[in-house]
Amino acid sequence: MRLTSFVLPFLFTLGMLPALPAQAEISRSDAIAAYLQAWAEKSPAKRQQLLEKAVTEQVQFHDAFSTTRSRKEMDAMIVSTQAQFPGLRGEMVGRLREAGNAALFEWKLYGAEGQTLFFGVDAVSFADDGRLQRIEGFIDTRLQ
Repeated sequence: MRLTSFVLPFLFTLGMLPALPAQAEISRSDAIAAYLQAWAEKSPAKRQQLLEKAVTEQVQFHDAFSTTRSRKEMDAMIVSTQAQFPGLRGEMVGRLREAGNAALFEWKLYGAEGQTLFFGVDAVSFADDGRLQRIEGFIDTRLQ
């Protein structure tokens, strides 16, 4: 038995270590990847898992077509978009540009035949655990 397996729980019990966050931390790149994967996921349960990994419960999303104020509303928006564009899938283009708790990234959404349906830039802010808490989408925009 290692000493840390005894000492850490003891220190936590005494209040000498902070409580663990409810959501395990995720890297910002992984949060964005899960968010983009959610746009393609047809299974409601798998899409919910991806969104739980990627965004906070009260995530705010805004672009020229939609505004959502929760993970549940975001899921409904994705389902609606999938119905309009079967075979939808997305990907990040280029690199993540970070500044403090915010970032910019370019993305593309493709249709079932692989054709580009939409492209743009998202300006995002992250929660302390690395998940997305705010997403502002700029369609037909590129970072140059």
